Amino acid sequence: MVCAAHKLKRGRNFCICTGRTDIYKMIKKLLRSVREFKTASILTPLFMVGEVVMEVVIPLLMVMLIDDGINGNNNQGDMNVILIVGAAPAVCCM
Repeated sequence: MVCAAHKLKRGRNFCICTGRTDIYKMIKKLLRSVREFKTASILTPLFMVGEVVMEVVIPLLMVMLIDDGINGNNNQGDMNVILIVGAAPAVCCM
């Protein structure tokens, strides 16, 4: 990649005028140093995404528990909904 203003050659990975980096070179350099930690480096982002999903799902389950379980059935409550939706966060935690 050549910067029009500074005529930077492909050997440099940062252009002063645009602030852009040669991202492919940086990724290539990072992947060389990840060899022995390849499994951990793949699993870590996956577990982080799973954690975020669970942090979104658990409050939604609590809303369902209150709306359908406690306030449902003409404010009499529904024990089946309470047991099923109440057990779901415990399953999500495992």
